[in-house]
Amino acid sequence: DASLETRVRRRQAELADAGLRVPLDAVREEITVRDVQDRTRALAPLRPAPAAIEVDTTHRGTGEVLATMLEIVERQRCCTRS
Repeated sequence: DASLETRVRRRQAELADAGLRVPLDAVREEITVRDVQDRTRALAPLRPAPAAIEVDTTHRGTGEVLATMLEIVERQRCCTRS
């Protein structure tokens, strides 16, 4: 997961890479509306699984996120070995 502002900047960059110039406010509105729809839909609302481990990627690059996830996986493997 990441903060709304980080997700907005990342999405705007994706759109720019695809050749689309979209104002930050429009991207923010799109993401905000989608988040509400995803979390409140009747069928399979988006929410973390009870045993999920959430990783905040707000101030992290891809490599750092991957390293964090690998650390979590390794800790879980060590604790569940018989």
